Amino acid sequence: MIMNQERSQKRVRINRPFPTHTLEDVLPIVRTIQDANSGLPMARELLASALGTTASSSSFRMKLTSSAKYNLIIGGYNDENISLTTLGQKCVVPQDSSEAGASLVRASIQPDKFRDFYRLLNGKRIPEEVYARNMLIRELSVHPDLASECLRTIIANGLFSGIIKRDNQQLIIELVDRDINENPPDSHSPNFSKSENSNPPRHDPVELHRIESVPRVFIGFFNRSGIVDHVVDRLESLGLEILGGDLGAEGPSLSLSANVMEAMQVCNSGILVASDMDPDLDTRDVERERKIWLFLGAATFQFGKKVVLVESSSERSSGLATGLRLVDLEPENLDETTLGILAALVDVGAIKLVARVVQPSQESSARIEDNH
Repeated sequence: MIMNQERSQKRVRINRPFPTHTLEDVLPIVRTIQDANSGLPMARELLASALGTTASSSSFRMKLTSSAKYNLIIGGYNDENISLTTLGQKCVVPQDSSEAGASLVRASIQPDKFRDFYRLLNGKRIPEEVYARNMLIRELSVHPDLASECLRTIIANGLFSGIIKRDNQQLIIELVDRDINENPPDSHSPNFSKSENSNPPRHDPVELHRIESVPRVFIGFFNRSGIVDHVVDRLESLGLEILGGDLGAEGPSLSLSANVMEAMQVCNSGILVASDMDPDLDTRDVERERKIWLFLGAATFQFGKKVVLVESSSERSSGLATGLRLVDLEPENLDETTLGILAALVDVGAIKLVARVVQPSQESSARIEDNH
């Protein structure tokens, strides 16, 4: 009796807030309704038979549920008929390749967790699996037991829809859907009694405008001083989001702290202030030198060439600057140093300056955005 109670307590049902199946796995359901029944509502049992299975099959039932979560169909395993949504139709019978690509993107971002993950890392590299799982758990509140499954589906859908691009061994999220913040208005199946012109036209080209997001830059330093504070304040005033980390805060170590690594994972570029002109700081300290090497190694792996090293010319004897974009630290002219950092971030491709041409009667403007 006690053993049965213990077992019942252990069997806790975990709510899965995302589709069980990938988008590619459920598209056969949509295609079958379109091909076998001209896109009209189809009897659930007839649909199962056309797919070579039965309506009571657990796989079929779960695929129906997943299809509905992608907003491709209306109806589930308890409904007599299954209908296509307008988005579902666009995925399998698009007017052209542009609509096909845009529709797959639109379906991929229907589940909230998937959409939030793509938005969180838009324009950035997907971190290593352990960090990506932690991001899902901590930032998006995915249950730890479901994090690996969720990540696999996100990556599979991203590669299938084109949201995720391969760059050598890295996976980069490039979400270009201008309507990311709005769900498709077609939550119901197509209304065949209305003409095509009864609804406002929607334009879903593949070449949609890239979503603008605030550039997020990590700045590493030792003993946060007035110099670092000045640089951070100036960069933030220009529209950048700065995440900082004290590389020497945890004392001697053979690795960077977990806080530093987690902050770097959500940034697209890095700055290292290797000099801070603190008279009490031994710039030749072996541990400090080791942390600099650790950071530069991790930063170049994470950000590629998008790393900027800030140091005074008098401390440039260790050879750390080889192959990196250097900015001279000028304690007497920190605004000049900040401008140098900004120019360096542009040079390495971390950000780009975008100017907007306006009418003569209006003021011109400029902004900083991610350089995806």
